Amino acid sequence: MSDKKQFDSTFKATIAGIKDALFPPKTDKILAEEERVEDKTVLITGSNTGLGFAIATRLAQRGGNIIMAVRSGIPEKGEEIKKLSGNPNVHMEFVELAELQSIKDLVLRLKEQAVMIDILVCNAAMVTAGSKTAKNGLDL
Repeated sequence: MSDKKQFDSTFKATIAGIKDALFPPKTDKILAEEERVEDKTVLITGSNTGLGFAIATRLAQRGGNIIMAVRSGIPEKGEEIKKLSGNPNVHMEFVELAELQSIKDLVLRLKEQAVMIDILVCNAAMVTAGSKTAKNGLDL
């Protein structure tokens, strides 16, 4: 049987679409304390400080191949995580998430290296006092 929903009216299809948009199925996973991530490639944005750094360190301790996607702290923060975790599989990639070209460049570099991402942690964020415009005109 197909996973696709079958509807006998456009009304039911519309209601199901609205429900799916407002309450999407969970795709996140919480790792149990003992779970390992060997043979998994993990890309973590904003992993040079704070929560992202802690996540990168913990996943490196669990055996992951860590890619730190950051705009600063290269290479010292990666070396620090290698030392803290005992895992040599920590790599750093520059990305400025406020610039679309920088994101494209990161994707192309990873594609050239044939990197397949198993786990993505979208951590990078910033809070500004008031509005701040990026080079591309979008509000940060």
